[in-house]
Amino acid sequence: MTLRSVERRSTFHGELHDFGEQIERMVMMVLLVCFGSIVAEGSVLQQVDWRVAAVAVATLAIVRPLAGWISLTSCGHPSGGRKADSVGVRHTGTGIDLLSRLRFRKGKVPGAETIWAIVLVIILTSIVFHGVAVTPVMRWIDNRRGVDSMKPKATPDVAA
Repeated sequence: MTLRSVERRSTFHGELHDFGEQIERMVMMVLLVCFGSIVAEGSVLQQVDWRVAAVAVATLAIVRPLAGWISLTSCGHPSGGRKADSVGVRHTGTGIDLLSRLRFRKGKVPGAETIWAIVLVIILTSIVFHGVAVTPVMRWIDNRRGVDSMKPKATPDVAA
């Protein structure tokens, strides 16, 4: 469905956007529950050694922030926005893509368990880091913007 820019301020467009975000959050929760069951089972994480950890740390600390920063340099975001966009729970799409590719190859990929271990460590580390860092980082960004993050936003009254 395509909405014209004229319709961006309409109530329906706002409700449709909110619905899309709710669906996205529900799908993310289902994926996180599935991810938790894989981690709890433990067989994939038995593949973790120092090389897997090194690749995961390099991906999270160097590759991902650099790729996010480069991709957002020309979009007009202030630098705080670029920094915030490179942090967060990501990589679930990587797991889904990896699953589909490995199923297509039907087990003919050498080192598939190691690849899975790297992806799972990256996702797990990203979840933990995001949970710890999100509040201080968002407060810092809000302070730089001059916004009181502790003050509730005023919601416009919508006539029925």
